[in-house]
Amino acid sequence: MSQKTLPKSKINPAVRIAPSSIPNAGMGVFATRDIKKGEVLDEYVGKFLTPEQYAKKRSHKNYIWELMTPSDEVIAYIDSGNKKYSNWTRFVNTPSKKSEANMINIQMNATSEESKDKNKATYNPTGTAVFYCAKKDIKKGEELLIWYGEEYAKYLKLI
Repeated sequence: MSQKTLPKSKINPAVRIAPSSIPNAGMGVFATRDIKKGEVLDEYVGKFLTPEQYAKKRSHKNYIWELMTPSDEVIAYIDSGNKKYSNWTRFVNTPSKKSEANMINIQMNATSEESKDKNKATYNPTGTAVFYCAKKDIKKGEELLIWYGEEYAKYLKLI
């Protein structure tokens, strides 16, 4: 898979998709320029699933983000497994250690126009979205890594 498999409009020019530096991780995302700490790069988009829909689907854990309440209750899922409904953020991998992450996710009550469109599969009625943000300065050529949590790292057998 290459960057050409996603429509150009779904790829931030600050990044490129290429084979990951993490063994067996498949594709990864690399900075095409220096990225400053705090820079928001994009919204994690995909098909919105209710907890009930996710429970029925649960065929995979890859490309899934949980939307949580402040008390850690899952209110919805964003499934970017189908590239038709996703963007480049689905290729950001998790490191083997939390300290190696150079990206963080920010969950907030704000969504893109695509997520607000009731006629699209990516419609998100919660109004809550996940954005990817640089946790620290990232140099051109570095792979972007975000900590998806200990449970997911165990699922991938990284820890």
